Formats: sequence, C-alpha cells, structure tokens
Amino acid sequence: MSPAARRVAVVTAIVALLAAGCSADDEAPADPSATPLTVEQSVLLAESLVRNAEAGGASFVAVSQDRTTGRTLSLEGEVDWTRLEGRATLDGYSDGFGPVTEVAWSRDGVAERRPDQAELLEDRGEDPDTFFLRAADLQQSAVDRLITLTVALAADQAEDAASLREQPAAALLRTDTLRGTDVLVMRFSARAIYWVDPSTGRLLRFEGVDASGVNPIVVDLVELGPRDVTMPAVSRLPLEARR
Repeated sequence: MSPAARRVAVVTAIVALLAAGCSADDEAPADPSATPLTVEQSVLLAESLVRNAEAGGASFVAVSQDRTTGRTLSLEGEVDWTRLEGRATLDGYSDGFGPVTEVAWSRDGVAERRPDQAELLEDRGEDPDTFFLRAADLQQSAVDRLITLTVALAADQAEDAASLREQPAAALLRTDTLRGTDVLVMRFSARAIYWVDPSTGRLLRFEGVDASGVNPIVVDLVELGPRDVTMPAVSRLPLEARR
C-alpha cells in the first residue's frame, strides 16, 4: 500500500470512529457484538505493547481530529521506541510563524521544520533546512499529544491480564483484517481500542482519544522493526529570536 493510500485508510478510520460516537466518557459505548475476553485474548491484549517494544520501532501513520474545529492533523514517519526518538512529516498544522511540515522528537524536545523561516535561517548563516527546537507541550499542542501517544504504543511491562478481564469495558469487539493480516479488535478501555495480530501479539492499530480526553486519534503501525532515525540539525537560536 502506498503512503497516500495508508493515510487515506487512517483518515477513513477516524471518520468511522467519529461516526461511532467516540466520547470522553469513562463508560464504553454499548456494542451488542462485544464479547468478554477469553484468557488467551486478555493475555494478547495485556502483552501487546511489550511485543511492540521488542520490535524496537515502527513506521507509522497517525491522525487526530479536533472535535471543536474539525481540523485534522496527520503524521507519517518512523518511531524508535528504544531511544524514544522519531521523525515524521506533518500535515495540517500552521501558526503565526507559518506551517510546520516535519517534526522530530527526542528527550531534548520537539524540533520543527518551518519552510517560511528559511530566509531567517540563511540570514543567521544557517542551513535553510535547519529545524527549530522547542520544549514539548502536551497541554497546548495537539501535535505533541499525537507524538506522545505514538511513543506510548510500546511498553517495558505488560498489563495484568487477570485484572484486565475484570474491567467492564474490556472486550473482544470483532475479528477483522488489516492490510491483509487477520487481527483481533479488542477494547482495552472505554477510550482505547487495540487491533492486535494474534500470530505475533503485536499492536497494529490504536483507536482512541488524545491526552485532552476529547480529540479522537488513530495510529497505524504499518511496519514494525528496528528504526535508526536520523535527527535533524537544530538552530542555535530559538524561533522567537527573529532579529
């Protein structure tokens, strides 16, 4: 599947998620086809993020939508779960300094490519493709919430499968096929649905809401495996230092 087709597939999933009435409530929506998790299914669900961590990283497409404005953000790139780094093209975001077309993240913060600031960079004697680094801001930035959730789709420690089975929201919703792979679509909580490949135990798609508790998100992990992310050069001065 081409990158454009993958993005369309994820956006389609977002639309379906909205149509299904994904909410910020702690109570899962009624689903007459949902069935209680079996012991085997609960183990798959509980350990899926650990299996992802073992893979090391992934190529991904992630989309979120602002419920208030209807604005859609999409990221497409790679995440390295071993180093907590990643890099992705970004579509749908602009601010007073112009659009951001690519982001990279690490423990140092979030770096942004801003094409409208190329002249500023050249005036400073820097490469026009240099990124601007800033601190992460989960309160104000939908982009950062999308990044954070993508990074969080791998874990060092599994959930407790027995406790998971006791949660009212946890359930098997259906079997399905994702990019030619048979998957189990399981509800982890009222706000999170996992698409898990039972043959590998890995999570291939996440549906839920971001850290705002309101805006829906879909993350497709297109190909899992080690990733060596090349981090960009970062400007010596912050974006705000325009003169």
